[in-house]
Amino acid sequence: MTLNPILIPLVAIIGGISFAAFMRWLSYKEKTADHGESQSEMHAELDALKERVAALETIVTDGRENLRKQIDDL
Repeated sequence: MTLNPILIPLVAIIGGISFAAFMRWLSYKEKTADHGESQSEMHAELDALKERVAALETIVTDGRENLRKQIDDL
């Protein structure tokens, strides 16, 4: 039984492409695994920033008299 002469290079090309894709996927998984802790820190910082923006929006949209009253109450 003889092998088709095109079969060997075809298998080599497909194997090389598959190996390169696997290595790229593996490096992606390693990079995303390292960011788990920093992602939770970013969520905490985002929540804090949302609270600050809400406070600033309240200051800007409230009337001056109401703002003066709140400052005096502090």
